[in-house]
Amino acid sequence: MTAGSTARSLVAALLSVAAALATGVDGRAQAPAAPGSATVYVTALDKKGAPVVDLSAADFRVKSNGQSREIVHAGLATAPMQIAVLVDDVGVGSDTIKQSVAAFTTALQGKAQVNVTTSQRTSTSMVGFTNSEEDSPDRVQPSYTTVGEAPHLFQSFVEASRSFIEHKAARPVIVVITPATSEAGNVRLEDVFDSLAHSGAQLYVVNLTTPTTGAVSGEPPSAGPSSAGAAPTPSAPERLSVGDAPERSGGRIDRGVSLGSLQALMQQLATELANQYAVEYRVDTWTGQVAKVSVDVGRKGVKLRAPTRVIE
Repeated sequence: MTAGSTARSLVAALLSVAAALATGVDGRAQAPAAPGSATVYVTALDKKGAPVVDLSAADFRVKSNGQSREIVHAGLATAPMQIAVLVDDVGVGSDTIKQSVAAFTTALQGKAQVNVTTSQRTSTSMVGFTNSEEDSPDRVQPSYTTVGEAPHLFQSFVEASRSFIEHKAARPVIVVITPATSEAGNVRLEDVFDSLAHSGAQLYVVNLTTPTTGAVSGEPPSAGPSSAGAAPTPSAPERLSVGDAPERSGGRIDRGVSLGSLQALMQQLATELANQYAVEYRVDTWTGQVAKVSVDVGRKGVKLRAPTRVIE
């Protein structure tokens, strides 16, 4: 099987996950933003990394394309999430990874619909979880279909985001667990950013260190000296730094994560997602285009993670 065909296999699997999650959204979804407004989901943490859960609209400040915006409403988010978990598994520590994903899913029970796609060197499986109280990750028995590995994970982010857009997912999230430092292949930096922005998906990447892969460097090779916030030049498309897409989507990247600390990290990610804020702000005219957005908070000692590209 060629590298191209295996890449398409994983993209197809993740597309199926995205479609299943998006079409499974039920009536409990938080009401959409009012006409003339936009909503961003942000994570607020204290100095110890614990969620801050007592902020109000008065604490937030939003700028869009450099202009200050009126806050219409801000509070802890109530819309259920649609989470696609993608595990790029080399076979080392598989049980630990499964247990960690199960802990993540259990922690978000009642708050999210979670589907898991596992891509191994020799097989892939899609495991579905719902937000039903009756479902238990321990009872899920995955069935494997041989497809091989996928070399370009970032293309799958683009395709999954497009599927979320098509199916109008209310609050999509993509979580990737991978032992390799992945580059973008031929995918342009802005293509990934734009696809995530248009879908509203937040991207979380967990970069594992395993006995097979060894230590993971702080940054993957880069095609140039551009910073994370720089746009690609028309003459030389910028290759994606592994840390840029999660940060700009409002997610995060954790590098060099050991298998022994994976479950605690996944539970931390679940806690952060479960305590996000929905910040709704006024826009002049709804255009459906990507705007550069910054979200800040007035309270000292609070660190925010928020999307920097939002559809308005």
